[in-house]
Amino acid sequence: MHVRAAIEDKWDKLLAALGEADKLRFCSDDGGRSAAILQLCAVLDFLDQTDARGLAIPLVILSRALQDLERGAKPPMLVPKIVENRPRDDWTWQRVKIVAATIMDQLHEYGGLSRPDAAKAVENVFSQYGLSKFRNRQVTDTAISKWRDQARRDRAEFGREYKRFRSIDAQALAQDAPLERKRDFLLKRRLPSLLTGIGARGPTAEKAKQRLISGRGIPKEPVC
Repeated sequence: MHVRAAIEDKWDKLLAALGEADKLRFCSDDGGRSAAILQLCAVLDFLDQTDARGLAIPLVILSRALQDLERGAKPPMLVPKIVENRPRDDWTWQRVKIVAATIMDQLHEYGGLSRPDAAKAVENVFSQYGLSKFRNRQVTDTAISKWRDQARRDRAEFGREYKRFRSIDAQALAQDAPLERKRDFLLKRRLPSLLTGIGARGPTAEKAKQRLISGRGIPKEPVC
């Protein structure tokens, strides 16, 4: 029992450290790098207290490489690989498209909005959070509608991620509840909680960030 309690204590400390580092994501403008460094250090410290000690050298190298980036160095590990037909979308931009497409889809299916109204509602939230132009690319209702159609057709990673993300709230949203409450959840809680971690700015975004940092703004499922 003593050993089990010790393991649970280490695990609880790891979860706490990961949570505190995650909050840093909402107050830094480095794309999450500083938060990732802290989380990697927490994971490595945890592994160092287990039988995995000495087996996570690649993670140590990754942690050091990220820290080198913070100091302005160019670690070989993080130099982009030169490949033919390099994907146009990085992970964050693809996530923006998936999030927009999913929320639009759920507003249409569960929130009672028409396709055009659902796309426009998502566009408005992006605008409120200073993200109507993301990395010099416009996030419009037309673009959101196209991403939604693309996601539904796609059989590769984009389509799989869309389906995975869409499944998160599907069961709760399918419950019998007022349509307005479902729309409020999607537009005032779920979408803002996702946008604050990818560069949202402005008064509305700052308020959402403070709610997330305090732990009061991360919706696990709709209150339907």
